Amino acid sequence: MEVKCIDGRFRLKENLGTCTKCSMFRAANLVDIGHTVLVKIGQSKHHGLLERERAILDQLCGLPGIPGVIWSGTEFEQDVMIFEDLGPTLDNVFKSTGRRLSMNTIVFLAEHLIKFLQHIHSRSYIYSNIRPQNILVGPVLPGQQTNELCLFDFSLAQLYRDPRTHSHVPFLSGRPLSTILPFASLNHHSGNQLSRRDDLESLAYLLLYLARGSLPWIDTNITSNSDILQSKESISVAQLCDALPSPFTTFLSYARDLSFTQKPDYNYVLNLFRALHADTAAPPPALSPAAEMSEQAYWTEDVVSLHPKLAVSVYETPRKR
Repeated sequence: MEVKCIDGRFRLKENLGTCTKCSMFRAANLVDIGHTVLVKIGQSKHHGLLERERAILDQLCGLPGIPGVIWSGTEFEQDVMIFEDLGPTLDNVFKSTGRRLSMNTIVFLAEHLIKFLQHIHSRSYIYSNIRPQNILVGPVLPGQQTNELCLFDFSLAQLYRDPRTHSHVPFLSGRPLSTILPFASLNHHSGNQLSRRDDLESLAYLLLYLARGSLPWIDTNITSNSDILQSKESISVAQLCDALPSPFTTFLSYARDLSFTQKPDYNYVLNLFRALHADTAAPPPALSPAAEMSEQAYWTEDVVSLHPKLAVSVYETPRKR
């Protein structure tokens, strides 16, 4: 039976597509009038997937960047989980700007996402699902200068160590990908056991995607993980990072060079990108209507009508005077 109203409080009103073997909807809150929520409904053939994800989110509860679960349960024999509707995805925002974000905004995203991963890793989990569709961009909250960010879809998250003993999982191979993941690490594509290094490598690809506007294996005829892997292996780090500030090259190389059990130096990679703030000599970014100008950069506005108070500054090449 088709689910239309959940827990007597949430009425489905917009189909948002699929999300790792689940269907996504936006729903109206019939109790808190005017507010919406995100609804994730598990496919019947993947029963238990949302229950597992809820258990993981319970372990990560309270950490920055973790979505708040409003309700979870079963409706009409289908697993359902309901989240706060923080705002549009980074993918929506990025495409609405013509795939042009300011370098300061990319650095802002890098800093927050590195910290999010560090906190998740501290709870013995890896995220394993970094992509722009899984990052929600909320409005600037009262008293804050920057937007609220949140990771979404923890269906691929997994333990990389025993939470009690901190004994690392053993290295295994022969674990092929079941879905196309353009931002997956080389190890992920190769079917190797994942660890903390793979989250960082995936984040490096995401940041390169935002800085370049695309990646060689995205928006092409490449449609299989084996082809994506071949493309990633055939393109050097220098080629991928050509014309970009050095932290992009250093970060991707560092992530790829980490050993399977090695703990990343999060402060090191944070400082790589923080240095770019000093280079641009601009204040901390906010995806807000305020246009800014510095001697290094000229800013324009591209107001995005995807969420109240949401707008994105677009970085332009400095003009000669």
